Amino acid sequence: MPRVNEIAFTPRAMKTVLKDVNTGLLFRNMDEWTSRLEEAAGFRDTLTALKFCQRNNLIGVSVVHAYSDGSPHRVVGFHRRFAGRNASAPEVPLNGIAGSEQTLP
Repeated sequence: MPRVNEIAFTPRAMKTVLKDVNTGLLFRNMDEWTSRLEEAAGFRDTLTALKFCQRNNLIGVSVVHAYSDGSPHRVVGFHRRFAGRNASAPEVPLNGIAGSEQTLP
């Protein structure tokens, strides 16, 4: 099974990435964020990306389907801590997606 950073990105392909909701930057690795889609870490699917956020305690990120051909990005999920929860044990909703789908400009 490929690791997160080994998923290839080909022209006109869709890539599942993590996007910081405050800065708009894309997750590259645990130490870096990038504005370039080509450099962003790709995930196999939305659930894999959400589980990665949970395991690595990432908050304030959205899971986005990004397209290399310039099509609008689609936000397909969010990861955040819920009020009253232990900060060391973040959770995702049972269906793996919080909020509804939306399109970003």
